[in-house]
Amino acid sequence: MSRIGKDDLVEELSRRTGIERRSVELFIEALPALVADHLANGDMVAVPDLGRFERKWRQPRRYGHPRSGDVREAPGHYAADFRPFRYIADRVEATTPVPSAAALADGGSSAGGTRKSPAKTPRTVRG
Repeated sequence: MSRIGKDDLVEELSRRTGIERRSVELFIEALPALVADHLANGDMVAVPDLGRFERKWRQPRRYGHPRSGDVREAPGHYAADFRPFRYIADRVEATTPVPSAAALADGGSSAGGTRKSPAKTPRTVRG
């Protein structure tokens, strides 16, 4: 799996559409601010054939502080939420390999697994 950065995206969009590179770059730089402005106003932003951005309320919640173990309270807040349109979701699903029954039975170790990082060990606090 490779990572597509801004320059790669600008180059490919320019090549596919025939629009000059600088115009594509300006569009890509302006889009996040435009979406953020509308989300801040409570609007839903739909980008055709891509997906929709919405502002969603996240309820306040309690959590345990990782070092002290104290129970703390996270206040409620608004967060940006993105939902891809069906075409993108279907395309991603169609290219995702399905693990074999053997891989599922042994926790995924025979198929390379899907774990991204090793389990974290508790950290000690030095004083």
